[in-house]
Amino acid sequence: MLRRYAQHVITDPAAPGLDPATYSRFKFGDGVATRSLGSSLARTFFKDVVPRIPAGKPILVCPSPYEYLPPASHHLNVFFVRALNRLLVDAGGSPVLETRIYRTVSYRDDYSLMDADSRMNLIQGDTFYMDASYARGKFLIFIDDVSITGTHQRVLERMMAEQGIAEDRLFLYLAALENPEIHPQYEYYLNHSSVRSLEDLEALVCSATFLLNTRTVKFLLERPWSELRRFLLEVAPPNLKDDIYDGAVGNRYHTMDHYAENLRNLRSIL
Repeated sequence: MLRRYAQHVITDPAAPGLDPATYSRFKFGDGVATRSLGSSLARTFFKDVVPRIPAGKPILVCPSPYEYLPPASHHLNVFFVRALNRLLVDAGGSPVLETRIYRTVSYRDDYSLMDADSRMNLIQGDTFYMDASYARGKFLIFIDDVSITGTHQRVLERMMAEQGIAEDRLFLYLAALENPEIHPQYEYYLNHSSVRSLEDLEALVCSATFLLNTRTVKFLLERPWSELRRFLLEVAPPNLKDDIYDGAVGNRYHTMDHYAENLRNLRSIL
């Protein structure tokens, strides 16, 4: 059985298959880009993968692990599941089931700037957990937006081995880097193709379809307070400052020196 599938296989950095600008907007919360990418992934998955899944086997979708504030890949999964369920039911099948993988994050570093060894050393400090009993007897789909070094996949495989989860599974990606000559920092280029400054972020956060995620919160909290304060009070929707603060506290960013001062300042204007 197929164990890994990517809609876009990246072997040439100049031709990633997916549009870097759209991908970057998705990573920073553009709901329109997220819906487009999630729906497209569902159609490809339905055509290429669903026929290979044993008939009658319940499909359990496992989104990317997170702690409190979700990553962009969580929102990608929402639109993926919605589109996939329509296709499955239209074909006379059953909608998928969903679960969650819990994660406690131990770092604040920008993962996309690291090589494979650094990523593995960093992520080993995190803890992961899923409901093993609920996974029994199902076909597991682990969905994420991009695979660069395969570190997250190896960590989840280890988690399943430790929890005795032996069910058939597929790791599903929007895109996967398959050329070892391309440095893993290529992920940083994809993430920031459209968003490099607060000005780039303005149109996204002011959109009615904006989806707050961990990347956007960290990006904002890393700005100098004078810039962040002006952005939140003069540019962004009124509720954004509350959502940022509550999401950051839920992810325990207030305990990290890098974010603590901005969060104290942010609390003072709520």
